[in-house]
Amino acid sequence: MAMTTALLLPLMLARVHSIWTEEPLSTSADLAKRTVFLGIAMPDAVDRLSSFMDKMAHGDTHYEIVPGTNISTINLKHLQRVGRVDVKHYTRPSMIYNELATTFAHRDAIARFMKSDYDYGVIFEDDAQMVEGTFSMTTGQEKATLIDAIGAIMEKLPEEWHEVNLGRCEAYCNLEKDMVEISKKSFLTTQNGWCAHAYLLSKKGARKLFELLSDNITASNDKIKRMNKDVFE
Repeated sequence: MAMTTALLLPLMLARVHSIWTEEPLSTSADLAKRTVFLGIAMPDAVDRLSSFMDKMAHGDTHYEIVPGTNISTINLKHLQRVGRVDVKHYTRPSMIYNELATTFAHRDAIARFMKSDYDYGVIFEDDAQMVEGTFSMTTGQEKATLIDAIGAIMEKLPEEWHEVNLGRCEAYCNLEKDMVEISKKSFLTTQNGWCAHAYLLSKKGARKLFELLSDNITASNDKIKRMNKDVFE
C-alpha cells in the first residue's frame, strides 16, 4: 500500500469532478444506508483496518474489506500481451509491480462498489488515519461522526460531480503551497492534487474510473487519474 493516508481532509483540499448526482440526501442516517466504505488491506493489515473501521462505524454505516493484490500474483508478460499494461510509459521501472498491485486493488474495490446496491462508495487504503478535528471542522458540530462529515461535504458539492478526494499520501505534503490566507487559516493547493488514496465516488464516477484502470495501464492508479483528468471534467 501507499504511505500513510490522511483520510477525510477538509473540503478545501478536495478535488471535485463532474457527474450527475443521485437523489438528494435528507439525513446522515439516510446517507449511511446509501454509502459503503471499502478498505483495501493486505493480510497482515486486516486486523488494524478492522479496528480502524470499528472506531469509525456509526449507526447503519457499512464497511467491507477488499483484499490487496500480492505482487507475486502479477504476470507482467501476460498483462502486456493482452493489452492490460504498457510498461513503456513507466517512469519508475523498479516500482512497476508495486504500482500495478495498488492499481489492481483499487480497481477491485471500485468493481465491488459498482456491483453493490449502494449509491456512494468511499475507498481508502489500510494505512488510513483520521485527521484530528476534521469531523467538527467539516460539519460545524462538536460531536460529528464520519458519516456526518461526508454528508456535509456532499451538501457543498455542485449538482454534477464524479469524485471527491478525501485524503492523499503524505509523501507529497511538502509540495503544498499557500494560495489564500483567511483568518490565519490557509487554503492550500498541491502539485499532486490527484494523488488520492481515499476518495468518494458515485456509481457513474466509479464506472468511468474503472474503465481507466482496466486496459493499457501506464502508471499507478493515482497518476492515471491525473493524466486523464479531462475524462472527469
